[in-house]
Amino acid sequence: MARNGRAWICSHHRRLLQYQFVRRTRLISLGQRRETLDRAVALAFSRELRKIQTPPARKLSAWNAEGWYVELYDSRRLAFTSEYGTKPPEEIVALFQEIKNMPGIEESSYYTRDVCLGFCYGPAAALGLVR
Repeated sequence: MARNGRAWICSHHRRLLQYQFVRRTRLISLGQRRETLDRAVALAFSRELRKIQTPPARKLSAWNAEGWYVELYDSRRLAFTSEYGTKPPEEIVALFQEIKNMPGIEESSYYTRDVCLGFCYGPAAALGLVR
């Protein structure tokens, strides 16, 4: 989320042995729903979230692994993954779901290619969380 309350939602559905897939990006403005923006800011500064310790983000290795990555106001990152056996707090899941369902102010989609055919993609690496 940017300081102006805008956020980007990117989605793509990769499959093994698939060379090309559609990537969708949607720009939303949390300023449209002030209470959602306030909750997002409160979570970023949450003392409860600051108490949570998670292992560092790393590339997921299981083909069906799921990862949630949260960056707090001080740039500290939390990694909740099925491989770690950790789940994000319900308040995070609810906020993400609410944001995901908000109408977009700008949308785009395009095809992209995966030279690894789905074998070497890592969501944490794609987010710049790991190298």
